[in-house]
Amino acid sequence: MLSFTITTSQNKFQQLQKQVFQIMPTRTGFINSLKFNQVSTPTKILLHTGYDVIPFKEEIFNSSSYQIELLKSYFEVCQRLNVCQLLIHGPDKPDTMKYFTAGLNIIKHIFSNSNLKIAIEMPAFCKSMWNIIKHEDIYDFTLSYFNEIIKVGFDIIIDTAHLFSNGLTTQQIIDILELFKNNYTFIHLNGNSHDIYKPDKHTTLTPCEGYETNLIPNSDKLLEKVSDLMNKHNKICISEQKCTNMEYFNNLAKQYNFKLNDSIGIDKLII
Repeated sequence: MLSFTITTSQNKFQQLQKQVFQIMPTRTGFINSLKFNQVSTPTKILLHTGYDVIPFKEEIFNSSSYQIELLKSYFEVCQRLNVCQLLIHGPDKPDTMKYFTAGLNIIKHIFSNSNLKIAIEMPAFCKSMWNIIKHEDIYDFTLSYFNEIIKVGFDIIIDTAHLFSNGLTTQQIIDILELFKNNYTFIHLNGNSHDIYKPDKHTTLTPCEGYETNLIPNSDKLLEKVSDLMNKHNKICISEQKCTNMEYFNNLAKQYNFKLNDSIGIDKLII
């Protein structure tokens, strides 16, 4: 299925809790779980943490750690909303890579008394990462990055725009999607209007009026692979392009044999 990131404004998303989608209640700071209605049955909602959730710092070892308190607030929200998975961005620079394994284990400890699934997304790397990664080694580095997450018992989330930004070819992205197909439920299906080794900028994977040109080459092959994964392995794709052109998505679904979650109103999409 291809679905979307939808707004949590005025809690309209809770009218759709039987649907599949992603929410990001806040970009930074704590979330008050009591603002949401209690959900008694499991949902297929992916909850994306804010950008200040970075549990890969020395600070996390402090007894008064902001990161731990932040994660605990998300834990309460996840329980209240009965979400499918909680998404946390992995480290994107050398200073946070140092605490990758330690951070993963601390996250595991915080959520150890819960059945909640944790998923770690590989972000687009900061420029400083290229001081420690040779460009020709990025594929092997990506494999080891994902394997580190899986070793702890977490799922991964593959963002097509991020992997391209980090220097992977389209075929390498396809290979990774296949290699790790038993280790993820969600794919962030995004084009990238910035070139490799640059901060990513999401756009539509195929041409759409009003959106910048996607630079990921051979995107048709990538879309064909994703379609195969969705239809044969029940993978869920989340569009993060802030595109509200439903005609575009309908045409994409027809062309590549996607099942589109078209029951979500445009007014609920994040724009």
